[in-house]
Amino acid sequence: MSVAGRSDVLPRLTGGLLAGALACGLGMRSARRRRVERGAGDEEFLETGAGNLIAYTLHRAARPRFPQDPVLVFVPGLGTPVARWSVLREALNPGFSVLTHDRAGYGRSRYRSRAPFTLDAARADLVDVIAAVPPGRPVILVGHGLGGLLAMTAQETSRRPVAGLVLLDPRYPSELGRSALLHSGSEQVGHNMSHIPLSCELGLAPLLAAPPWERLLTAEARRLCLDQYRDAGLWRAALREWRAAHTELTSGAPPKVTAPVHLVTSGPRSAQSRAYEEFGAELLASVEHGGHTVLERVQRDQVPLTPECVTALARVIEEFTGTAVEESGGRYAAPHHAG
Repeated sequence: MSVAGRSDVLPRLTGGLLAGALACGLGMRSARRRRVERGAGDEEFLETGAGNLIAYTLHRAARPRFPQDPVLVFVPGLGTPVARWSVLREALNPGFSVLTHDRAGYGRSRYRSRAPFTLDAARADLVDVIAAVPPGRPVILVGHGLGGLLAMTAQETSRRPVAGLVLLDPRYPSELGRSALLHSGSEQVGHNMSHIPLSCELGLAPLLAAPPWERLLTAEARRLCLDQYRDAGLWRAALREWRAAHTELTSGAPPKVTAPVHLVTSGPRSAQSRAYEEFGAELLASVEHGGHTVLERVQRDQVPLTPECVTALARVIEEFTGTAVEESGGRYAAPHHAG
């Protein structure tokens, strides 16, 4: 119905344009979800004890740097698709076998557990991933952020020994209870993420700005990473992990780390980094074999991506892995490669 002296053309046109934009966004959402479900195409799958389905890929070394051919297991941080690690993996892969995986809910991995989500559940899934490493091969866990904490706790309960841990700006068990600054920062992260899953479901993901680090990826990895980054599944998984971390990282004793540790921290000093320095010092004081590298000119959100960061990390990981495997004594023999 029209009112005398007023045209309804503009409202109808606006409504039509909005409906068309929404339909286009929903179509893009469906196409993006199909690409996420296809993944890189080289993944294998394992079902964890909790019933989750984990997609993983073992990238075999072309020319193993060490006779024992150790396997580096990458453990990403909260909200991080494994494609973000592709530059570091490619830098290491000629001499090192690398196992990459997405935690339940990210990428092609499926969260199917009916139990309430906890960090202990994520730790148990990681223990099952470690068990997928071929027998007799040394395992080095390389964990970033929340992945660093999961690496520490998984090492404590893993059914097979872990030869060493490389921890990149890791989280710590009681950090939110001991630091008001970190607690308020965590609340802000949760607030920022809270509406993203629904926005992605409504087809608004194209409005989500690309992360600043995506330009550092190769073209192939960038496409998959952006698809995952704008997929509602990633943000549902990230929000689930954030809720668990925000609740659980207020108290508790640090995990008992018996494997050698190398701590890597980003360099520019800030109030946040000073809060983490205390936790890092406590960790290193608690382990028998520990080392520390500071990436002086690398920002916290640039790990593990910038060329300078990748070069430094590849060197640290290579040196640490050689030492960790040597310190493990005769536990590992050089694997036999059939054919």
